[in-house]
Amino acid sequence: MNLTLQNGLCFDIVSGHLFGTIFERYARMRRSPRLFRLVASAALSALLGDAMLPLAALAQAALPPLPPGEPGQPPDQNQGDPPERVGRIATVNGSVSFRTQGDTDWTPASINYPVSAGNSFWTEPTATADLEVSDSRVALAGATELTVTGLDMGGLQAVAAQGEAYLRLRDLAPNEKWLITTPRGVVRLRGAGRYDIIVGTTDQPTLVTVMNGAALIEGPGVSLTVAENQTATLTGTDPFQGSIGPAVRTDFLNAQMETQGSPPPPAVPIPQQVMAMPGGEDLAAAGTWSDVPDYGPVWYPPVSAGWVPYREGRWAYVAPWGWTWIDNAPWGFAPFHYGRWMAVRGRWGWTPGIGQFAAPPVYAPALVTFLGAGAGIGLGAALASGSVGWVPLGPREPYHPWYHASPRYVRRVNIGHTTNINDVTINNFVNRNA
Repeated sequence: MNLTLQNGLCFDIVSGHLFGTIFERYARMRRSPRLFRLVASAALSALLGDAMLPLAALAQAALPPLPPGEPGQPPDQNQGDPPERVGRIATVNGSVSFRTQGDTDWTPASINYPVSAGNSFWTEPTATADLEVSDSRVALAGATELTVTGLDMGGLQAVAAQGEAYLRLRDLAPNEKWLITTPRGVVRLRGAGRYDIIVGTTDQPTLVTVMNGAALIEGPGVSLTVAENQTATLTGTDPFQGSIGPAVRTDFLNAQMETQGSPPPPAVPIPQQVMAMPGGEDLAAAGTWSDVPDYGPVWYPPVSAGWVPYREGRWAYVAPWGWTWIDNAPWGFAPFHYGRWMAVRGRWGWTPGIGQFAAPPVYAPALVTFLGAGAGIGLGAALASGSVGWVPLGPREPYHPWYHASPRYVRRVNIGHTTNINDVTINNFVNRNA
């Protein structure tokens, strides 16, 4: 049995298949959000209330169940805005674990999981991992434990409990601060550069090496400024002793210097706001860029025919945002948490946005519209019922947070995706699913 929808799209109720010239028609519908909603609503009605919406953009057959303590109730209206800035797990080699604040157990780390305050990471002795914040990186050697205690527009604060960490900082904002706390003092990184920190033990010294840039170390009995090509050595227990000498290069530091040097300039200039996104640098080495009338720079992913966004990955419940898309592709962070997807001549492309941009861009857990039998009664209940689908937002479509957010946050997360941010009707977005 077929149901004919708007624009010639047909939905087969028996097989659960939506077919037609989907890419060009999808693009046309995206230019008319009202028409798109009408088509989506018609498809939902055909599902008789308990089947998944079979749009090509759907990622998987069902969402995982809500975690304990999250039975789908409305968000806490007393909580503040979620962080506007996050990092991501960029690479995982070997056995790497992480846990969030309040967790007692470690779980396996996976690429493209968002990094925020309260996250802790542990690498087994033969493992390594890279964390990325904007276009800066923190590489963890084997047997390293690092906890992110703060991450926002003002910078990053972390506690290195053991092991070795390499940090490559690029283009820090004027008031941005990166602080790494070790058992023997706080290391303040004083600008863009390349740094290596060996935490040490009670018997082994703490080493802070500056290859480029400068660092300030402060602790009980210690205040040292480390310049380029120097290493600070800290020993003892409270109070500590410190000295400055020539740079000490470990095997891990040498490997990082070789692999994380300055990348070659891309063949096509990349929009500046993209480089401020975690994972934005990957878009210079993967896929292609071109200019599209009315939309500006558009990036095309390196995928096979028939690929659609928000399908090859998984949903994870990540506090405080809630449901968050974790894509499988190494380049699959920036295009799924910033910007918008669009269909151009039968091919999916991603645009970082139009008009004025937030600096740096504001993170979103997934830029989709949820559709399902629960639509209108609250996203949490819809997810809990399992009768929900999703499609990516198109250019100029505002993002509706499904978690608590202030008018300021809603405006900032939508800047760059509407021709006039003053047209955004805040009251329609804030706590829409409460």
